[in-house]
Amino acid sequence: SYYHPIILLIVGYLHNDINIPSTSSMIDKVQNFVNRLIVVLRKTDLGNNDVTTSDNNESKENKQSHLDVESIELSYYLPLLGGFDTNKLEEYLPKYIKLYYNNADVLKSVYHRIVLTRPPPMTKTALITALHRINFEAFDIKQKSYLDSLSVCLNDDVTFTSEPIKEALKILTDDSTLPVALVRTALLASKGHVDVRKYVLNEFIPKLIQRRIWETSLTHWEGVKHCIKNFITSNNININTIESTLRAILSLPGLQLKSILTIIPFMKSL
Repeated sequence: SYYHPIILLIVGYLHNDINIPSTSSMIDKVQNFVNRLIVVLRKTDLGNNDVTTSDNNESKENKQSHLDVESIELSYYLPLLGGFDTNKLEEYLPKYIKLYYNNADVLKSVYHRIVLTRPPPMTKTALITALHRINFEAFDIKQKSYLDSLSVCLNDDVTFTSEPIKEALKILTDDSTLPVALVRTALLASKGHVDVRKYVLNEFIPKLIQRRIWETSLTHWEGVKHCIKNFITSNNININTIESTLRAILSLPGLQLKSILTIIPFMKSL
């Protein structure tokens, strides 16, 4: 355990070029080392525990020990992510988010390791899709922390351009249960990408209206209304651009149509 910081630096140095994936042989060696290291650290931790420690203190120490072990594991695996398979990445993504939700630089490095390796273990579209499908509550991740981790991805518009975002949204709108952050992502991405905004108005909103989203999720319905309020205004009205959304709005039942006309009253005169 004494040498592990030095070995961690060596692993990082050997994988300095994120375009080159780690080999399966290297991944196996690092995983074996990490497993042995964790065993040593746990034995050391147990040896240092006072047998008279109260149950409450033991619980706190065990939780802290678990976090320390996971931090070490994730630190070693970060340089190797480009060599992981999809299943392994989907297993570890929630762990990185839980531990580094407040460290945008580390999360950005995680995302880059996954999508910029050649060939990438996950495409940009696949990563965005996987992030949205994470059951953050099951991993004891606060919703705000989870959404912040998504923002790190969406705000990196050099790497995650409009095309993979649009493709991910198309895939996610077909999910039987829509991801919590779906409409939020559509809204945020539309503000930074004109192409995404066109897609949201032409396909995304009509698709959700077609699914009668107000019957299954009021949160998503409110999100759709927010998109309409933000992107369909009397100042930038262009019938050709928003025709699909207008047709979808006009197909709404009376109560839902009334709620839309309340936020965009100028539509009555169209």
